[in-house]
Amino acid sequence: MGKLEISAEFDYFIEGTHLEADDILEGKIPELLEGLSLKITYQDEQRNEHVTQVSIRNQEIFNEY
Repeated sequence: MGKLEISAEFDYFIEGTHLEADDILEGKIPELLEGLSLKITYQDEQRNEHVTQVSIRNQEIFNEY
């Protein structure tokens, strides 16, 4: 299987100034996502199902298969 690219969107609504928003989005990954764990399920071209788990810890993304 080749490389699979996915994209994600982070929405978080606040009432405040752009400075508060900058604080939230500071860094590679927003601090609000710390500890997030995602189970990703997908099918390849032959309809074989694949599952992987991705976690965010300390501003890094870990693929835990």
